[in-house]
Amino acid sequence: ASWQALAAFGNGAGPRGAVLAFAYRGWRWAPSFQLFSSLERPSAQRFTQPKSFDRQRSGAELAFTMESRNTTPAFFRPVISFERLAFQDVSKPSTSRSFAGLNFGISHVWGRGEHWGLSLSAQAKDGVGRTDGANWQSQRGHVAVRISTPWLPFLLKAESARVLGTPTLVDQLHLGGLTTSLVPTSLDWNRVEQVALPAYSALGDRMHRLRVEVGSGFHAYLEGTALWDHTQPRASFIKVAGLEFNLMQAVGNEEIVGRLVGRMTFLVGIHRILNDPGKGNPLRDRTVGSLSLVLRP
Repeated sequence: ASWQALAAFGNGAGPRGAVLAFAYRGWRWAPSFQLFSSLERPSAQRFTQPKSFDRQRSGAELAFTMESRNTTPAFFRPVISFERLAFQDVSKPSTSRSFAGLNFGISHVWGRGEHWGLSLSAQAKDGVGRTDGANWQSQRGHVAVRISTPWLPFLLKAESARVLGTPTLVDQLHLGGLTTSLVPTSLDWNRVEQVALPAYSALGDRMHRLRVEVGSGFHAYLEGTALWDHTQPRASFIKVAGLEFNLMQAVGNEEIVGRLVGRMTFLVGIHRILNDPGKGNPLRDRTVGSLSLVLRP
């Protein structure tokens, strides 16, 4: 079993808050439970100020995770979650948001000698939600190919997502910012993380993303993300390049850490937007440094 009690103190944009999480791994279907409270104020960001998303979030998530550790590892994770949203704009009434979904992943590795190898993995998420009486469905998935060589490993990843039904503004896919340990993953499936961009840089109900990585613990990447509304033509890909240092891969004890504290990512990076947003745009010629530590039970 493992448990976590976390508190976060951010800048004016947040998120700030606390979470109490518990997981027990003694059963085949390992249960986990989280209670959380998070204050988010993206209107205080330096470059874009979307005031509609300033809100206090509080709620809970219950999930069960089953992992198969045979020659083709797989996992299944059904989850139910709920949150209450209190908007900073007093003209917007508080509302509730509920969700039930399933996360499924599978992978397989082929090796030849110590240095050559090929790994294929896929992950799919599908769930239904209800926000303020409106029903919606969230679907997201990716496929990835990792090629190991005597020199450097290569990773190719393609991802897609969509939101169906009648989602409200807070249910739309949104691009930019960092993930957080404070909010359960199921309530943030619509977040498309990219630290080089401010949170809510783009909104929509369709997303495509392509990513190439070279290296392992220390790697370089090139990523392109298109996010748009299905009633409009597909948006152009926003291209970002960067260098990242993955401390967990460098340590090489991810499985041991996972047993002690749960899923953990620790990334340090520097990122550069390659698109030219136009003269006068606050994102023009922007280089961003990042430090991200995320813990999940």
